[in-house]
Amino acid sequence: MDIEDFKDQNELVLQTLKDFSNITTNLPNILILGSVGLTSHTQNVNYYRKIKDIDTIADMAYRSEIEDQLIERGYSRSTFIGRSMPFSNILIRYSSNRYTRFFKQDSCDLEILFTPFIYDKGRLRIELFPKFYASIPEKELIETELLGIKFNSLSAESLYAVKQLTHNSFGRIYKDDIQKRTLDHQALM
Repeated sequence: MDIEDFKDQNELVLQTLKDFSNITTNLPNILILGSVGLTSHTQNVNYYRKIKDIDTIADMAYRSEIEDQLIERGYSRSTFIGRSMPFSNILIRYSSNRYTRFFKQDSCDLEILFTPFIYDKGRLRIELFPKFYASIPEKELIETELLGIKFNSLSAESLYAVKQLTHNSFGRIYKDDIQKRTLDHQALM
């Protein structure tokens, strides 16, 4: 896919990314991961593909502010925990308000995990699932951009490690999109 096809096929993603970026410009503890984070690193080797949603992690301290501004812009809120998701019963009990999905007409889904950002000894610690934490060296947190839209994400190396972890764990449960995930890994290498 070339850049023009990417823009055409991801018009709603890019508009939603702009909305979210405008809301969170002055908030430091926001990370955009997933396909958007991936493409910010692979655009320099012309690796583009269709993106279905935007995956983010945001500091719990900003939850009300982010939710209020998204709702003000016409987004509706739900959870992204589905019955087919591993550990869905635990996650729903644990806190479905931490695993949020925002959506509106003419946008893509914006999935936000709200969790405390804890900085200690040069590392960021975030809780991904109940009692399952990720510890990321602060030097791996970077500002990046996708077609001029700036946001915070992980370095290409850390994003590759996250992709490998999810591919080798949840990828064994979710059998779809294996070829897409394999191409993503190759583009990051």
